[in-house]
Amino acid sequence: MAMSRFEKLFVNRQSKGRRKSSKVRERLGSLDTEAIHDVLEIGCGFGTVSDYVAETYSMRVTGTDFDPEQISEAGKLYPGRENLHFQVEDAGAFLSTSTNGHNSHTQYCSTASIDLIAYGD
Repeated sequence: MAMSRFEKLFVNRQSKGRRKSSKVRERLGSLDTEAIHDVLEIGCGFGTVSDYVAETYSMRVTGTDFDPEQISEAGKLYPGRENLHFQVEDAGAFLSTSTNGHNSHTQYCSTASIDLIAYGD
């Protein structure tokens, strides 16, 4: 189901992104973050959490969303970071075909409406 422009702005407001980033920080605090190299955020919206993880933990982050408009906005908000990439993806199709080249242990971290999959060594 497509969201209206108003719904996108409401769902992706910065205060919500900061709360989600705080929850991600709590969850990642219980993991060996040195062993995590690649992170996939499903439903990244405007990319606030993806940017937070890329900047704070220096991990390679791919933020995905089904909505091309939200991915376009994420790219405009967070340009130029080598370890941050946004792409339009159907989460089900993406997960069934992509492991970023890693076949090893997968760590999964979830907070409310975000899902992060981190690939380690």
